[in-house]
Amino acid sequence: MEFLSKGTYYFRTKTADGVVTQKFIKQ
Repeated sequence: MEFLSKGTYYFRTKTADGVVTQKFIKQ
């Protein structure tokens, strides 16, 4: 999990075929 800005985080995952997906989470 990485910190973007105040109250916002995102998860970055990489699948087996190399596709990177991001999920943004507002806290």
